[in-house]
Amino acid sequence: MTFRIPRWAVAELDGERSDLHWPVLQPMWHQLRTPYEPDPRLQQATPGQRAVYALYWLGSETSNGGLHQYFWNPAGMLADEALQGARRLGLDTYAGLLGQAITTVFDRASVPQDQRSRQHALDGLSGERRRRLDGLDQRLSGLLVAQPLDPVLDQYVRDHPWEFFLEEQEEDPAEGAQARLNLAYRLVTRNQPGDLDRARPLLEKAQAMARVQGLAGIE
Repeated sequence: MTFRIPRWAVAELDGERSDLHWPVLQPMWHQLRTPYEPDPRLQQATPGQRAVYALYWLGSETSNGGLHQYFWNPAGMLADEALQGARRLGLDTYAGLLGQAITTVFDRASVPQDQRSRQHALDGLSGERRRRLDGLDQRLSGLLVAQPLDPVLDQYVRDHPWEFFLEEQEEDPAEGAQARLNLAYRLVTRNQPGDLDRARPLLEKAQAMARVQGLAGIE
């Protein structure tokens, strides 16, 4: 199984969205059962995909409700992946804060996958450990502002394209032709400046691929 997407699918949408990490996460978002329950397919993702995916959830949860919410909610099962991902992306301060939070709550270097176990640990925190977690929360809150995650995730995708993108020869021809046709339709109907120019080569490529495959319906 691969969660990589065609490179052209992002290149042609540059005018629509700048958060490059989001479209490359879509296959994982739609296919994996995480973070709601463990899914062994997560290990089939590249290390970079797992890092970006887990760090996305870390940022989303902690921005909304802090570390307590992160560990309490299903996404907390990805904390170990987020810690490894932070180290992989050179986010040493994030890694340090998250590592301290994990040992503060769970008294060990890894997070239980079971949500009830995490919630039980949070409910059982002593006053001293709660204060320590609150202090880490405040530091993380400031870090999310001073060093936002999104630009770092985007840059990692740009610097490691082989972890996120399929080359054209790896695509299924029929699926590739249909996907280009769908994207061209989105661009034409959106009709923002430059969209017609973006759509034209997609249509031409889809037609050429359909012609080779004898897919008269798509052509």
